[in-house]
Amino acid sequence: MSDTPAITPASFDDYNAQLQGAALRATRAALGLPADIPFHRSVHPEFAQELDQCSERVLSIANKLLTLSSTASSAASARGKGKARLESQDDVVDRFHSLVVDAMDQLLERADIGLDEFLGHSKAPAIVVNAAQPAAQKQKKSTVQPGRLDPAIQHASHLAKPQLTFKRKVDNSAETMWRPTLKHKYNAKVPLGYNLQEEDGDDVDPSSSLHPYRYEIKHISYPSRMFQPAPPIVPRSFAETPFSWVSTAAEFAAMLEKLRGAREIAVDLEYHSYRTYGGFVCLMQISTRGEDFVVDTLALRDEMEELNEVFTDPDVVKVFHGAESDVVWLQQDFNLYVVNLFDTYHASKVLDFPRHGLAALLEMYCDFTADKRYQLADWRIRHGIQAPP
Repeated sequence: MSDTPAITPASFDDYNAQLQGAALRATRAALGLPADIPFHRSVHPEFAQELDQCSERVLSIANKLLTLSSTASSAASARGKGKARLESQDDVVDRFHSLVVDAMDQLLERADIGLDEFLGHSKAPAIVVNAAQPAAQKQKKSTVQPGRLDPAIQHASHLAKPQLTFKRKVDNSAETMWRPTLKHKYNAKVPLGYNLQEEDGDDVDPSSSLHPYRYEIKHISYPSRMFQPAPPIVPRSFAETPFSWVSTAAEFAAMLEKLRGAREIAVDLEYHSYRTYGGFVCLMQISTRGEDFVVDTLALRDEMEELNEVFTDPDVVKVFHGAESDVVWLQQDFNLYVVNLFDTYHASKVLDFPRHGLAALLEMYCDFTADKRYQLADWRIRHGIQAPP
């Protein structure tokens, strides 16, 4: 039995201070590591050997912690998971986000819930989640088979670089400042080049005034329907929902015509940064209430700007999940801007949901379990392209 006294609500503050102090000391030690370690490793064999031994020990400790995290998460969710493991030191870089960051997010969410319950601060979500659906509309829960993603799908080294075919050549020089190059400003309240002033009369920072839709975003008039209670709409099954692969100008025009009639659309992007310096968007997924589209943004890179007609229409709600990066990618790759954005990640935070990931919301509302393996897929791959044996 441990002699450590039990933690009570009265002693929690002291324990929390000790815990944060220990974490701070570890952080300071990590930040104190010199930047020239690789150099010394290359010129001192004995140091290299000791460093390798230390790296193996850290890797082993990290895998033990990941195993504990995975076991605890599986027990908490009553659901088995694939064993998360860093196979080599390269995995610490290549798979850090998919393994370590995801595990930490789950642990922090569970810690928040546990602390609220322990301190008596726990409260129910602001709205009921996963309400019972009518029997006729209840869909069979989708599941995925566990296992690792095929390396040929994760890193397709045989593919030609699509960025070499871009009409607008990529400039990766540090001296070049990115600037918007809009051909036409749809849904404009002020013309391109308008110098926005704040309400106190002072000009804004010139770098921020480069945003062509800054005025429209700051002076938006939201549709009144967004503030009126509405009954939930049960999503249609995949079998009932038409799907279109959009890779030609004619297919893009047909999709755009359908989007013009939508009152809300959902958008998601698939981004590639493994075999490119600056990264680029490979696919865009767009859904209306009645149809799904997957757009080949590599083939239609120069047509994508026309989506501004819908994306900047304040009467059309654009639904994203965690849009911070998506908004930047849309601007830098396609000169696309979003006016009237609804972010389900931030909505889940406001509503005090226990989890905030897209996968969690899919389980709550759609009874669907997403296959997270494909987060690591090489999205440059296209149907009909065969990976080498």
